[in-house]
Amino acid sequence: MKNCSLLICFIFIFWFIPLSASTVKEEFKIEGLISPASPKALQSELEKELKVKVLGLELTNTESGWPVLTLQYDSSSISKEEIEKTIAKIEDPAGHNYKVHHGPLQA
Repeated sequence: MKNCSLLICFIFIFWFIPLSASTVKEEFKIEGLISPASPKALQSELEKELKVKVLGLELTNTESGWPVLTLQYDSSSISKEEIEKTIAKIEDPAGHNYKVHHGPLQA
């Protein structure tokens, strides 16, 4: 019985924990949200292009002053850089491209 519970413990440690550790919650500051349809377009395109889950998009009252997009994704299959490149490729309904903000805080 002890061997069985020890085996289950090892399986949990070496299999389940790495699976849960690869899921990342990341925030991106977004430039280029200029029309009322922009947030929906960005969210739907990201979910379509990449295997990410949009947890939220805060348009106002953010610390930086930029809209903040919160995503959840598997870091073992998608990198932060891939997400940023995909965001830059997405075009809003008005024909403008989005961009991830990397500069200083907005005053």
